Amino acid sequence: MRHRLSAQNVFAALSSLTFTACGGRDTIAPSAPQALPASAGVSTTSRADGATNLLQNATFDLGRMRTVTPGWSRMTYGTPIPTFSYPEAGRSGNGASVSLTANSTGDARWQPTSVAVSAGALYSYSVWYRSTAPSAVTVEYTNESGVLSYVGLAELPSSNGAWRQYETSLTVPAAQRKASVFNLLRMAGTLTIDDAVFVQGEFQRPAAPTLALGTSASTITAGDIATLTWTSTNASSCTASGAWAGTRTSSGLDFVAPTSNSAYTLTCVGPGGSVSRTIAISVTAVTPPPGGFAEGMVTFSFDDSWEAAYLNALPVLETAGFKATFYLTTNFIEQGFALFLTPARTLDIARRGHEIAGHTLSHPDLTSLSVAAARTELEASRAYLYFLTGAPVNAFAYPFGAVNATVKQLVRESGYTSARGVRGGQLNVPTSDPFDLFSDCLGTSTTLASVRARVDAAKANKQWYIMCLHDVLPFGGDNLTLTPLRFQEIVSYIRSTGVRVVTVEQGRNLMGN
Repeated sequence: MRHRLSAQNVFAALSSLTFTACGGRDTIAPSAPQALPASAGVSTTSRADGATNLLQNATFDLGRMRTVTPGWSRMTYGTPIPTFSYPEAGRSGNGASVSLTANSTGDARWQPTSVAVSAGALYSYSVWYRSTAPSAVTVEYTNESGVLSYVGLAELPSSNGAWRQYETSLTVPAAQRKASVFNLLRMAGTLTIDDAVFVQGEFQRPAAPTLALGTSASTITAGDIATLTWTSTNASSCTASGAWAGTRTSSGLDFVAPTSNSAYTLTCVGPGGSVSRTIAISVTAVTPPPGGFAEGMVTFSFDDSWEAAYLNALPVLETAGFKATFYLTTNFIEQGFALFLTPARTLDIARRGHEIAGHTLSHPDLTSLSVAAARTELEASRAYLYFLTGAPVNAFAYPFGAVNATVKQLVRESGYTSARGVRGGQLNVPTSDPFDLFSDCLGTSTTLASVRARVDAAKANKQWYIMCLHDVLPFGGDNLTLTPLRFQEIVSYIRSTGVRVVTVEQGRNLMGN
């Protein structure tokens, strides 16, 4: 933590000196400090914020021999008994220290070489120090005639052996041409300094981070999902805590499904500090309907007859021991369209125990067709799949999720016992409409966190989560494409939870309507 002392409090640098008034400041009458060997000059360095550090070798890392470091001199006043030490372990790299014994009088310090300053101009000073006794900060001015004067800037308490930072600003008095700001020790103990900075003007501070955290709903019903969104600036990292956890990008969204009142906190940190925001979500409990599910369920369902689902997803499901529902568009299979299933592979899916389900002949928007044309799409595709595989075809998925009352009735009349839409990612309960089942269509923007939230909600609330999937490709595809890696992550997570995985027909048979 950064420790700062006010620059407005001016203290006497040395209690034994004679003070004379000068322009409203306390000025120490020039004395005769004893200079130990001075060092050669070294080029200045630049501050990370763009201002030039006027001090030579401000980090004490350019020493050429023991006890001698460029840009700094060992100085005393009075009759102290000092021990100067260099190099010492600094806050970063080397530092320089001075120690006094109990019978010392006066002061001792490492003093930087005086630098040219402009009268009336503002300067800023910063230094890191570690001490076992109180110390002081003083500025030595040199005027046009070469006369020295001293102004006490601050009395610093012992840091108890920890590194602390002191910062201040000062305005150069009239007729002064050079300045040297230093930390001095005049009591028994040890003072170590490092990373000193003396610049003209104010220090440029890194911008403080900002953070906006919001939720799609502050109150939800148990089993529902809320979306958390956040945006931050000037932040290098963000960390979630409370009802969620882990690192987060500087801006993004996450899906959560709390089962009780929960608070979500996000803390973002940057060079200019840190900022935290908390969002509270209240959860209203629901009473499970009569005949509710005995446990939560999850379903993998694949649309459109994509060959990549067979090549890249089916082996992952087989390894996990999961069965899925395949909603198949039959013209793509029968007419040998590229990138789609062949009849042989369709038959193989059925023989492996996965559910074969209908998805029309040609994937039209059924609500835009005549009753006769829609009936043909429904019945002919169901018949083709039955005669190809010999498996019952009881589940149907609306192309584009397009449904109205007429289409829903035609699906019933065509012999299907369920129909799945693509609405909203909500979870199904035993009283859901079996001819408009909710599903969650996954794609390129799907995060593992969003799927995990829905799986967790289904398990906790004994509800049914149906995933709507399409292509599974390592690259390419449209916005409804999943990568094999993301699919594997989803399967692995579901397996780790122990939640029951069912086909659509199995889930439908457990419904109460």
